[in-house]
Amino acid sequence: MSYELVTYQCLHFKIVSQHPYNFYEEDDYSIEGLLSTPTDSQRRSNTACDAAECEDISGVEWAKRVNEAIAKSKTYFSLAVNRYLDIGFRYHNIPMGCRFVTLNDPLCRLAHQQFGVEICAWDDDDFFDCWQDTLRTFPDLACKISASMDEDSRIKMAKVVHEIRVAVNGIVGRMLELEEGVRRIDGLQQDLKQTELWSDIVVKPSMKRGRTGRRDTRALRGPVSPGDVFARATFKAWEGRIAGLWDAFYMT
Repeated sequence: MSYELVTYQCLHFKIVSQHPYNFYEEDDYSIEGLLSTPTDSQRRSNTACDAAECEDISGVEWAKRVNEAIAKSKTYFSLAVNRYLDIGFRYHNIPMGCRFVTLNDPLCRLAHQQFGVEICAWDDDDFFDCWQDTLRTFPDLACKISASMDEDSRIKMAKVVHEIRVAVNGIVGRMLELEEGVRRIDGLQQDLKQTELWSDIVVKPSMKRGRTGRRDTRALRGPVSPGDVFARATFKAWEGRIAGLWDAFYMT
């Protein structure tokens, strides 16, 4: 399904289905739609929408709308950083053997890259460039808000608000790609649990007894197989590279 984001000069926006035969899906004007539906195209209209209250917007109302747009976009980053960390922890809770099986799966590529392969600090990672660039836009935009702005200034500001929404919606799409990748890996895990291969993927306590007659409990104390040692090292590497991520994007 294909969708388009349209931002009007009045700062209202909508998500529009682009499917030629989808006559019954209504346009989505909600912030929830913007933060949950990735769009394939985006455009900005130089005119206001059809709402009666947008025919003649006062300076005070205009400033209020810009502030609301900034606040709602900021809120998304708190949700996004929570979601990113949650997806990452879910990824690392999946046995390494299950992850290996999906290494060449295109749907899982971004998940493996973010949580298992990439070693640079998050603020040097291209994945977070859009996050950082958008966040830096907010203070500059807030400083320019004024009830006495002329029409040219309003047009320029509406363009920036639109660009912020495009950026945020793009992040939404990348986050969905991450989540779908981890969901696919986890789905494989559930399938493998029903097969004989599962015993080879997950380390279990040894049933062998040592010279003293006691059972070998090394596996109970932690990972002992090469795969599990690697899994622990991979998690520690990811944990180190995301240091400071929460503080940078969580908005109180």
